[in-house]
Amino acid sequence: MKILFTFEKKAMTILKDKEQITITLPANVEFLFLQDFLDYLKVKSIVARSKAKSSVIDILAEQSQTDWWKQNKKRYGK
Repeated sequence: MKILFTFEKKAMTILKDKEQITITLPANVEFLFLQDFLDYLKVKSIVARSKAKSSVIDILAEQSQTDWWKQNKKRYGK
């Protein structure tokens, strides 16, 4: 299966076969964006395997988001 997206006027390609998923991004993608995306995928993977209750996960997610905005407020000008 091949999926093509447009990202910042450049193509992002996602290829999936029986063994893996390959994501190809343009070289001009900001590294911090890519790191945030990978961190998101890591968290989703951990949550999927977790035995924690969804209410606990929601509380942790809210706290994490609050902390993230405190750390990155200047970076995004808000």
